[in-house]
Amino acid sequence: MVITESTQSGYQITLSALPSQNQKKRGKPSVYNNSSVIEPLKRIWLTANLPCSKRPKVIIPLWLPSYAKEFGGLSLDAPKALRKISAPTIDRLLEPARVKYRGRGRTTTKPGTLLRKQIPIRTNQWDESRPGFLEADTSTHCGESLLGDFVYTVNSVRKVTRGFKPRLTLSL
Repeated sequence: MVITESTQSGYQITLSALPSQNQKKRGKPSVYNNSSVIEPLKRIWLTANLPCSKRPKVIIPLWLPSYAKEFGGLSLDAPKALRKISAPTIDRLLEPARVKYRGRGRTTTKPGTLLRKQIPIRTNQWDESRPGFLEADTSTHCGESLLGDFVYTVNSVRKVTRGFKPRLTLSL
């Protein structure tokens, strides 16, 4: 059905020329947009502890050989498609799962002014090009909760040599 409308300036608008929601998308059909690819991708992503961005592309070939033992067999096309999938396509396919599993970061530090007021910090006399200066950061590896045992990681980087020294500490 073609609906034509004339405007005052004499132009005609044909509504059938506009793309419809029922029309198929042009181009080659997606190889990846089916459950035989999305489900293994999501399981590998969840088992690998929700890696972000480009890491699943590297993880998939490492995990595929043991996938059948852990979760059952795959269709014949799924391993081939999972090996060829690009990182942006992985991000698009995992977007609904990322929204569902999005968690806020757990923190074990609280901002406060108590120490800030007690420790004098002068930054104008520092010469970071000399050995002896470092940057330090802590991370907590605790899963979903801070209850029970977990591990703190203290990372320090020497400013001059860029030497990296991680240390692990158990929370007891």
